[in-house]
Amino acid sequence: MNARFMDITRQAAIKERYHEYKEAGELWEKAMFLARNSVNADYCRLRADFCLNSIFTRKRLL
Repeated sequence: MNARFMDITRQAAIKERYHEYKEAGELWEKAMFLARNSVNADYCRLRADFCLNSIFTRKRLL
C-alpha cells in the first residue's frame, strides 16, 4: 500500500477524532486521489463528504 496514502489517512482520522472537520475533509480528499483501488477511493470520498458536511452540522463538545 502507498505509504503517502496511509500517512494522509492516519492524519485525517486523527483530525476527525478531534472534530477538526475542515482539515480532515481536505485530507480525505487528498487521500482519495492517492488511492490505488476504487474501494479505498470510495471510502475516502464518503469520509470527506461526512467531514465537510459536519463543519456546519456538528459542534465540538467541550
